[in-house]
Amino acid sequence: MNKFQRRTYFTALWPRACKAQGWKVNDNDVRREVTLYATGKESTTALTQADVTALFCYLKHKGNPHDVQAELDWHRCSENPEAFNAERQGQYWERRAYGAKGSQKLRRQRFGGRVSGVGDTPGLIPATELDAKQYRLTMRNRAKRKSDQLSVTSDQKSNLSISSNPF
Repeated sequence: MNKFQRRTYFTALWPRACKAQGWKVNDNDVRREVTLYATGKESTTALTQADVTALFCYLKHKGNPHDVQAELDWHRCSENPEAFNAERQGQYWERRAYGAKGSQKLRRQRFGGRVSGVGDTPGLIPATELDAKQYRLTMRNRAKRKSDQLSVTSDQKSNLSISSNPF
């Protein structure tokens, strides 16, 4: 767990789950039991990124038991934490490269026509290929933004007054 994740865990997710479930915030035994149940590991220091995602999904579900989306996320994550984490990371990088609208547009054609990548075997695409894809997506987005900024409509052209000598 990195510094930001640890802060999120101890200041937001864990206290909210404790309040909803009636646990004491400073009860380390309960905290270890919850971590063990969600990740299969007793200590938060040895968690992988997929384990952290599983723990956070479980705590979000426990913190708000009436949230259907949190329950569905926990159910999907508990079946295959690595694939669920890979899907969430892919969605994050897509949103970062294209924004929310671009992400929605691309999501229709992802994962062989399916909406979700859960159930796929993680690790089929090498990390260097993923980095190259992320770079290409970023460059395409930058080029699109640049062309949008440079395109001038005919109305804007007619409003421009260009003189040969401004003095």
